[in-house]
Amino acid sequence: MTATRTEIGTFLQIITEAGAWRFQPMPDGVNPVYWLGEANLTGAIPRKVELFVGITGNCLTFQMPLVISLYPGCSRAVYGYLARLNREVRLVKYGQDQHGELYLFAELLLETASPTTIGTYLAAFQAYYEEHYREIEALARDPQLARLWESLSGSDALTRPPSSLNPD
Repeated sequence: MTATRTEIGTFLQIITEAGAWRFQPMPDGVNPVYWLGEANLTGAIPRKVELFVGITGNCLTFQMPLVISLYPGCSRAVYGYLARLNREVRLVKYGQDQHGELYLFAELLLETASPTTIGTYLAAFQAYYEEHYREIEALARDPQLARLWESLSGSDALTRPPSSLNPD
C-alpha cells in the first residue's frame, strides 16, 4: 500500500520526536508535499545540514545540498570522484542540479516508506556526508590537488563526468 502525504508527514513527525532530525512542512497550502529537515551532525565535520524531502509521483525524494563551490579547473576531478563514489555507495547518490550545486540525493518508493525505511535513508545521508564531504570539498577548492587526483585516477573514463554532471 502506498503511503499518503499525511502518513509521510506522520512518519517525519515520529523521526522529529526521536530527536536527531527535525522536519517541518514547507508552506504549500493545507496538505504539504515538501518538508525541510535539519540535523546537527557531530561527526568529524560538526555542522548543521539541511535535507529536502518531497513527494514526486510514486516516490519520496531526498536532496541534501553539499554547499561546496567548485573552483575553476576542479570540476573534472570532482565529477570523476563523484562518479566513482556513486559506483560504491548504496541508497544515496551524488549529483548536481541545473544550477551547478552538488547534492546527495535518493528516492524511496512510497509503497515502502515507513519510519524505519526513512530512518535508514537518513542514516545513509549522514554517513556518506560525513565520510566523503572533506574529500569532495578539497577536490573542489584546490586545482593542484584536482590535477593530481586526475593524474592518479588511472583512467579517463573515471574522470569524465557522467551525463547528469556537466564539466567546466
